[in-house]
Amino acid sequence: MRSQQTESNSNAMTPRRPRASRRRGVTHPLLLVVSAGLAIVVSPAAALQDRDASLPVTGITLYRSGVGYFERQGTIDGDATVRLRFDAEQVNDILKSMIVLDRSGGRVGGVSYASNEPLERRLGSFAIDLSNSPRLKEILDQIRGARVRLGVPDGDLTGTILGTEERRQAVQGGQSVLADYVNVLTGTGLRSLPLEQVRTFEILDEALKAELDRALAALASNRADRIRSVDVDFQGRGARDVFIGYVHESPVWKTSYRLILPDASEGGQPTLQGWAIVENTTDDDWRDVRLSLVSGSPVGFRMDLYEPLYVERPLLPVPAAAMLRPKSYAAGVSRFATDESSGDMRQMRERRLMDAAPGAAASMPRRSVSADDMAAYAPGTQATGGEVGEVFLFTLDEPITIERQQSAMVPILTSAIEGRRVSIYSGQERTPHPMRGVELTNSAGLDLMPGPISVFDGPAYSGDAIIDHTPRGSDRLLSYAGDLAVRASVEDRGENRVERISIVDGVLIRSTVTRSTTTYTFRNTDEQRPRTMIVEHPVHNGWSQVEGPDPTERVNAALNRYELTIEPGAEQRLRVTFERSEAQRFTILDTNPANLIARFQQDRMPQEVLEKLQEAARLRAAVADAETQVHRLAQERSSIEGDQSRLRENLRVVDRQSELHARYLTRLSEQENRLETLHEEQREAERLVQERQEAYRAFLRNLRAG
Repeated sequence: MRSQQTESNSNAMTPRRPRASRRRGVTHPLLLVVSAGLAIVVSPAAALQDRDASLPVTGITLYRSGVGYFERQGTIDGDATVRLRFDAEQVNDILKSMIVLDRSGGRVGGVSYASNEPLERRLGSFAIDLSNSPRLKEILDQIRGARVRLGVPDGDLTGTILGTEERRQAVQGGQSVLADYVNVLTGTGLRSLPLEQVRTFEILDEALKAELDRALAALASNRADRIRSVDVDFQGRGARDVFIGYVHESPVWKTSYRLILPDASEGGQPTLQGWAIVENTTDDDWRDVRLSLVSGSPVGFRMDLYEPLYVERPLLPVPAAAMLRPKSYAAGVSRFATDESSGDMRQMRERRLMDAAPGAAASMPRRSVSADDMAAYAPGTQATGGEVGEVFLFTLDEPITIERQQSAMVPILTSAIEGRRVSIYSGQERTPHPMRGVELTNSAGLDLMPGPISVFDGPAYSGDAIIDHTPRGSDRLLSYAGDLAVRASVEDRGENRVERISIVDGVLIRSTVTRSTTTYTFRNTDEQRPRTMIVEHPVHNGWSQVEGPDPTERVNAALNRYELTIEPGAEQRLRVTFERSEAQRFTILDTNPANLIARFQQDRMPQEVLEKLQEAARLRAAVADAETQVHRLAQERSSIEGDQSRLRENLRVVDRQSELHARYLTRLSEQENRLETLHEEQREAERLVQERQEAYRAFLRNLRAG
């Protein structure tokens, strides 16, 4: 729980540091005024006679980013100290943001607070180190040389601790274990006794005993004390006005609205009432506080300024040569980009008043609260709105009181607002019924913060809606209930058609058009009241509308809104058609033209394109025939060369004078003659392939058709 309060020095929970000093005729400034704030610079100090002062909270500004700016101001007389108490988690924010002003001739003597040094480091600074939860043996080792009184079974033993040791001693079963012994130098000599026999342990050295008491007190303080004190010293003469301001974490203030729709028979505009929900989670009562509520979200972060920071330094040997000096590096800077993009510009529309709307049924009993009573039920607005820089600010007209750990609802807006009743249907969700809603134009003269809206149709509660941040003059569409009197259905129909097939520079281009038609059908079963229907139709990337009414509003690139009126008991349709054009490209040189003819002939290919493709297919076939001939000749040559290897191998082993040897020689001679012929034929076939390929490429190079 966050807490803060002002109290006297008598209730201090943390040790005070020495106060700032001021010698006669000499001043030591402890605070440097920088712009609107102060940078705290502590200097040596001496004792100073001062008086405690209370500085109440007088102003609070709450932000929607989870922080609050608190102002304390009042009058002090002479030298005074203001003690503020905060939760330990808030001290970092206080150290980061506090400003202190003495505006009537005095000066700030200093700002002091208890250190938040890590517990382990604090415990390690005492003569007896308890940081690692030491055992009795380890404590005795730490106080070697100190006089102690030990309670043992045969009486008290007084002496000086020499140290501890481990000894192996026998146990039952013939085994042995290690046992701890303490060695004590007494008046009668050295005694060594098992540590397990020590029942009591008293340190006789008062200074060492005090160190142990302080270490134990530090343990208890760290466990129980989560409140930290920050003392602000003011120095001066006479009565003076002083000011302290700081930022720390606070709950986000919230808004909720009531929208009262007028009776249809009387006409008029809706009434919007806004409430701010503020929570005081501190331990201070906010009494007669000036409260401001800001819509903006300033950049905020947390930084641990309270925890002492220690840097690990290496231990280096004394260098024989010149030492390298430490190097200072500039701090990095984070750059925050602001997204200034906005949605599509909406078309300016004439502001419309309420259209026909369902009122209270004649058969319903008379209500004790009328629609006019509902529109004026809230107390008068207690806040004034205005712009401060880039944010919108609500400032309560009168001081407010909120007790500690309490919350409050404060009316910040009561205004007539332009709007009309509508029914809303989403083409993405496609529910059986549309939603009952209202279209509002923010004519209230101030920005509307995000929040829930409870809708009342006259005196009757009708449902809940939610509104986003709405600048002045902008429109918002809200839905708060299902419109069960209107039935909706949706039908989709799609088709694909080939728009054109052509050839450009040897590339076949197949242009297609995909068409999607959506038909919305609405049936108004209410026999007395019409409906103004707003249909939200999704738009996919790359599609454009070609049929149907123009949209009344384009929400963004992915959503259009259409409007139609449905008379009582009537049926109304909305049909919209969107198209998308696509082009497929096929490089004819890399594709068999015959395959293209077979694939796209059913698309009613133009005769000119068909003839060009057929000619290309003929030329491609001629190239293929020539390549086949080259391949056949290469295979024959390879076969002959393989057979020649076999014949030469046989000639080595066959008798030269035999008939078989003569036949092998004849066969080898015939094959050599055929190889010479094949060489000429293959060269001619390759030339023919190259010639036909050139002719094919030349034909496709500038080919155009369709």
